[in-house]
Amino acid sequence: MVTGAATLTDVLSFKGPQEAPVAHCPPGKNPATKVLAKANALRKWLSVGTDGEASILELAKLRVTHQLGVQLRDLRLLDPQLAASYPSAILAREHALVVNLEFIKCIVTMEHAGAPPAMPFELRALEAVLDTVSAHLERATGELEAAAHPALDALTGAITTPHLERVRRIKNRMVRLTTRVETLREVLEKFLDDDSDMHDMNLTAKVHEGVIVGERGAGPLGAGFNDNLPHALALSFTTIQSMEREQLLQRTSLRGSVAGTPFDVPVTLSGGADGELGELAGMSPRTRRSASSASTDSSIVDEEVAAVEMLLEPYFMQVDNTYNKLQTLCEYIDDTEDYINIELDSHRNELIRLDLVLTALTASVALITAITSLFAMNLELSPGVQGQASREGPYWQFIVVSVVCCLAAAFIFTGVMVYCRWKRLI
Repeated sequence: MVTGAATLTDVLSFKGPQEAPVAHCPPGKNPATKVLAKANALRKWLSVGTDGEASILELAKLRVTHQLGVQLRDLRLLDPQLAASYPSAILAREHALVVNLEFIKCIVTMEHAGAPPAMPFELRALEAVLDTVSAHLERATGELEAAAHPALDALTGAITTPHLERVRRIKNRMVRLTTRVETLREVLEKFLDDDSDMHDMNLTAKVHEGVIVGERGAGPLGAGFNDNLPHALALSFTTIQSMEREQLLQRTSLRGSVAGTPFDVPVTLSGGADGELGELAGMSPRTRRSASSASTDSSIVDEEVAAVEMLLEPYFMQVDNTYNKLQTLCEYIDDTEDYINIELDSHRNELIRLDLVLTALTASVALITAITSLFAMNLELSPGVQGQASREGPYWQFIVVSVVCCLAAAFIFTGVMVYCRWKRLI
């Protein structure tokens, strides 16, 4: 936890549960007792002040929530045991910022000073967190790119199992890193898109505005105005203006009724600068002061929002640039996968062509095998054997049958190949 004073409201970074004695519930008792004992267990916190001094504190969750004005559910974001359950987030509370960004988990409070500084302490602490996290993510992206390009080039050169496994691990790292970067990018974009959220992050400005509004509330509305609202700073300027305008309209209506002017006849004012002067001239001095103060406070709020926006915008651009690098790397990996698939398809087609050639050759040779089987079963021919006149036959028949069968097999094989070539199968 970090704060502007060396008190309990310093910025405390959650270090995890301490091995301290915890009250265990005996069997049969209310489970709420066990939950309360767990909340009262001492835990180690790292406290960092505005001067950079760090100290270790042992505090219970309930005491932290009571002193810093946060809820127990907010502390779940800082629990290392639940790091996988909660993504990166920045929660703007009334008196503190709950920050959970990557490996940095802290509660940032404002600096207790008389006048608001040029750069509030909570914004300086938040800038340090964003600078550390964005630099870490950019460095991790650079390391991933340095490891990915050689692995992809090696896989393109030779498609082997080790190269495929190496690329698979790199892609898993890239997916996890992309998710982390995209989450932080969405967090910053959410604040940049909403001025009220950015204004809530400026804790010092909110408190300073509350003090000013409280002082104004004690003036025209009475000294006891703030006593009726112990937990509220003051009534909004819009409400004050609406109340005074209603009183002004009632007085104007009353004058109109005395002068004989109907109530439903609107009063026409000229436009442009004359109209504005006429409107201001019709207001009471107190109403004019309220309108002027409201305009001044509106410009102050715009300046406070602009300060937070100037703080978040550079880091959003840096995180967005890191996200674009990861997207480019993802596209490069996808292109490599497409190339690998094309290579595999090409090898698969070559195997299919080889299988087609072997099948055609087998079918051609099968013709010779079939004729040989037929002659072997039905003919008894022993050419060139003397002394066996009844079984002696001419040798040329064997030669003719063999040559015809070979020519027929070659013709069939050639015909199959020509047909496949004509159909562009090979």
